[in-house]
Amino acid sequence: MENFGSLILAGLYLSGGMSLPPTPIYAGNPLFAEDLSILFPPLSSAAESGLLISASTATSNGVVLPKSLFDRLPRLTFNIPEEAIYGSLRVVGARLDPCFPGVVAPSTPTPVCHAQLRLVVQPLDLNGDAGALYPPSGQAESDTAMHLFYDLSDSQWRSLLVSIQALRVRNGLTDGFDPWVLGVHQGLKQKGLGSPYARELTALLLGVLDERNLSRVTFFLLRGRHSWEFGGFSVSGKELSPLPIGTVQNAPADPNEKNAVVQTVSRFTGLNASVTLLPKSEDSLEFFTNEPRPDQGPVVKDKLTVVNRVENPRVHGPLTVDCFSCHAAESARNYTIQKLGPTVVQPEQAYLSTVHLAEGPDPTATANFRAFGYQDGIPSIMERVVNETDLILKSLTAAESK
Repeated sequence: MENFGSLILAGLYLSGGMSLPPTPIYAGNPLFAEDLSILFPPLSSAAESGLLISASTATSNGVVLPKSLFDRLPRLTFNIPEEAIYGSLRVVGARLDPCFPGVVAPSTPTPVCHAQLRLVVQPLDLNGDAGALYPPSGQAESDTAMHLFYDLSDSQWRSLLVSIQALRVRNGLTDGFDPWVLGVHQGLKQKGLGSPYARELTALLLGVLDERNLSRVTFFLLRGRHSWEFGGFSVSGKELSPLPIGTVQNAPADPNEKNAVVQTVSRFTGLNASVTLLPKSEDSLEFFTNEPRPDQGPVVKDKLTVVNRVENPRVHGPLTVDCFSCHAAESARNYTIQKLGPTVVQPEQAYLSTVHLAEGPDPTATANFRAFGYQDGIPSIMERVVNETDLILKSLTAAESK
């Protein structure tokens, strides 16, 4: 039998969406975009770091990220002493997804679905002042993050979401709040990280986490001032297996990075870059590894349609596009607009999202790989995350109305 996520999303992937009322309702309560993609507020001081989930925080079984597993991953940063990295990790974001990985092939848009809770983890400089808590990418090798993927049963996923909705209602966080806005969580911002609301929300997330359902860990690292690495491992019990980069198969493991398969992006300043493991695909962003010229206008317009496809969750999922193309799509658009003007932007095959950003990365930023988290202490949410959140929000509402 098809699972819950597949049932609610299959119709939208194939039909292209539908019109929905201004306030989406799910399980009898208002449903907010920020309750699907939760970005915790920034800390005002290192003393508040205990208010965020850490790698060693207890879950329903074990801890968020066992130290024994963490020690088998590549070193995340050289900006923090190696022995202090694990203790510096904090969860800055959480994403609820009823349908991972979604699209598994552009030619086969029917999604494959497993319910998940994903945590976004960044190391914090706990010895710094408030401005240094989220180390800026321009400083020595500090631009790094991990995603932790926890598989949930359909009943766990639904129960978690319904509980989050009910918690919002009990705390009076519906009237006057925009359900379609995505940014730092409005409720957490208003109530504060030390509030009963924040503690209950954190407890709900921890309540479904279990070391045994941690299924994959992905990372991006800064190795040198302008060289990033993307990679990850699938997790099965105590076994780690390197994940492929998108559709690139049989790539060699890197012994310098704990035998992960690593996609390296070097000299990514503007759009001049050297990128490894780029797939031979029409939807690769290989074109944008060289600076577009004004005389390439027609070609650039066509290639920006590729950016739209990469950012469109009805077209691509995480298994169908490489890390660089996914994380660099927004920078590619920003840089091209800077150089050639806004008329190069094309609407073809772009996802039309009702969810909109309250705050996000600088639109002039051209070397930001942070899809969901903090960049230079500023919230960073890329268009791909907005679109995924929008699709889930509308899908749940559509399922509820049937």
